Amino acid sequence: MFYAKINPKFDKLNIKSTLSTIFISGLAHVYKKFAQTITE
Repeated sequence: MFYAKINPKFDKLNIKSTLSTIFISGLAHVYKKFAQTITE
């Protein structure tokens, strides 16, 4: 992480938002697969 050396606060915020984005997209992916299984 290059930004961490410049601004630790920004890095922590960035990690949090990245993690939440991954988590949300993961949930959406699981939900889509679940919906497909029901409709088949």
